[in-house]
Amino acid sequence: QGRPTSSLAPVADLLQEGRHEGVCAYGSSAVGVEANGIPVYAAVEIVTHQCLATVGVPPLLGRVFTAEEAPASRPGVRVVVVGYDFWQKVFGGASDVVGRSFRTDGDSVTVIGVMPRGFRGLRVDDGVDIIAPFGTVIPSPANRLLASYILGRLRPGVTLEAARAELVTRSPGMVERVVPATLSPAERRHPRGVT
Repeated sequence: QGRPTSSLAPVADLLQEGRHEGVCAYGSSAVGVEANGIPVYAAVEIVTHQCLATVGVPPLLGRVFTAEEAPASRPGVRVVVVGYDFWQKVFGGASDVVGRSFRTDGDSVTVIGVMPRGFRGLRVDDGVDIIAPFGTVIPSPANRLLASYILGRLRPGVTLEAARAELVTRSPGMVERVVPATLSPAERRHPRGVT
């Protein structure tokens, strides 16, 4: 019926037990923002806590999320990391942006970091203004369904072939664990086909 029925966020937690050094789930959306009296429409990536550490790009200012701030299993706290261009446009590149707050469609959020110039987000072709934990800028539970992608970094010495073989073996069991039992048989078929 064109509606998402489950989230891949819990799969990221299950994959931590395998051959991956860092695994995260993420999705993208857009949100209305008002900061410094400026209303804008912002591109948002909703993430679990390891996403920025997994891609290995440290913030230009401030810090990234902790596990407590961006959990996979419940809404995160009200902190965000902003993109360089968003920082320039909305905050004028202010050096004291860390600790400042602004309003989103949901509630007020606090900036804890700024990504470096050129960082386009986890979906390279899209660009990103705000990176936020699940439940921060889009009310739960709808935000959980945005976890459409999983990103991982292999542990040192693990080959891509070994990781693929492990995923082929583990994937059906992981998906069974995260697909809600309340779905109809037809609805359960789609998540089972996720690769």
